[in-house]
Amino acid sequence: MRKNLFLTAIAVLMCLLSSYAQLGETVKAQLVKDWERAKAYTKEYLDAMPKDKYSFRAQDSVRTFAQQMLHLAQANMGLSANGTGKERIWQGRLLENSTTAQSADSVNYYVMASYDFAIEGIKSMDVSSSKKKIKEAILMRQDMHGC
Repeated sequence: MRKNLFLTAIAVLMCLLSSYAQLGETVKAQLVKDWERAKAYTKEYLDAMPKDKYSFRAQDSVRTFAQQMLHLAQANMGLSANGTGKERIWQGRLLENSTTAQSADSVNYYVMASYDFAIEGIKSMDVSSSKKKIKEAILMRQDMHGC
């Protein structure tokens, strides 16, 4: 019973993979659109904060505005690097602890660069290689289960 269920699942996945390239391009386009929208909203947010308030801290135990935005920049970088396979920029640096990164201009640079990194990484993703990786994973699972 389990073997039949597994084989059925494999057959369904293989059918889905046949239209994966088209779906992949659609997903890529939507991801780019979403990241561009988030970049624009974040830029408005950064511009709304007066430059002399980037060091504002609501409480002693929380990040300053600048540190929170730099944390966002590194999160954007890490998540998109993991998803796209691109090599991280600023590797080995913790921006939110860098005194040279705390100014409004520096924060804006790092945050916008992180969105650009994510957007360009998504645009350059090869959907066909993702399809190949999925097929390899399915075949490996088949070999492991003797199906």
